[in-house]
Amino acid sequence: MAACRQLRMALRFAPRVVLQGRARAETVPSLWVAGCLKQFKGSVDVKCSVANVESVLGALVELHRTGWKSLASLSVSQAKLGTAQVKQVGLILQQYSSLAQVNLSRTSLGQQGMSQVVDSLSSMPQIEIVSLLLAENNIGSAGLQSLTRVVGRCSSLRVLNLSFNSIGDSHTKEFCNQLASCRHLERLELQGNMLGARGAGELGAVLSSLRYLKYLDLSYNSMQSRGLERFCRSLTRSGVEELRLNVNQLEAQGMRCMSKLMRACPSLSTLTLRSNDIRDDGARALCDALILPHRLRALVLSQNNIGDEGALRMVNGSTGGLRADMTGNQ
Repeated sequence: MAACRQLRMALRFAPRVVLQGRARAETVPSLWVAGCLKQFKGSVDVKCSVANVESVLGALVELHRTGWKSLASLSVSQAKLGTAQVKQVGLILQQYSSLAQVNLSRTSLGQQGMSQVVDSLSSMPQIEIVSLLLAENNIGSAGLQSLTRVVGRCSSLRVLNLSFNSIGDSHTKEFCNQLASCRHLERLELQGNMLGARGAGELGAVLSSLRYLKYLDLSYNSMQSRGLERFCRSLTRSGVEELRLNVNQLEAQGMRCMSKLMRACPSLSTLTLRSNDIRDDGARALCDALILPHRLRALVLSQNNIGDEGALRMVNGSTGGLRADMTGNQ
């Protein structure tokens, strides 16, 4: 098969390997995969195509029993995992202590699958994962509660993506308290999770502990101005450089709070506020903050029902090399 020949050549010459069948119908046999990987002693990144998930996961489980320990990265994104395959993923997490990057986004884990993954992680003496991607799995608040059991032990974690999982506010306090232990976290994505004012405030409370956090995305939630005010109180003590708050019902009142943040947050350089219905009053509040010294270099205000007056004030008030995106307004 073409995929098998390509993999054999890659294993022969490349220091790192991405394993992915090129076509859905081109299924690579499990034993063949195991045989090829066993010959390779370097660090291996494995990315499964939809057709090859079962074969690849089975091969990795069997390979560990032979003493092969070179797996560095595992991605099964966009492949719907059944109960048996989730169990295999759990075994792989337990077996490979060298595994630093795990991508299980869009694999239909759900609450039950998330619980199984967490059970596997919790049985490990030490969790060395650096990047954990779990987006679009519909884990809900129960799945977040499960993840809370182990996230505090992920001391090496630098990237965490939980976007579009409908986690809500029910268990955010306990989760955020444990998240504070991930002191090396650099990137956090929580967009599309039905987070309200309470969840935003609880997340804000731990930001001062995450001193290396540079990128934070909370778009497509329901913070509103009340949640933003709670959130901003702590953001001034963080090192966040890029903040995304698109579609959060912030409106003009939220921009008055945001203007205070822009003055007080020394690290913020990129701020995205698309589709928050801030109108001219909100643009005016932001302009007042831009008059004073700031580090902001990019400001996205597209689709905010800002009229000619607000747009003109924003253009005239943009100083210090600031790029303002005003597309899609009145």
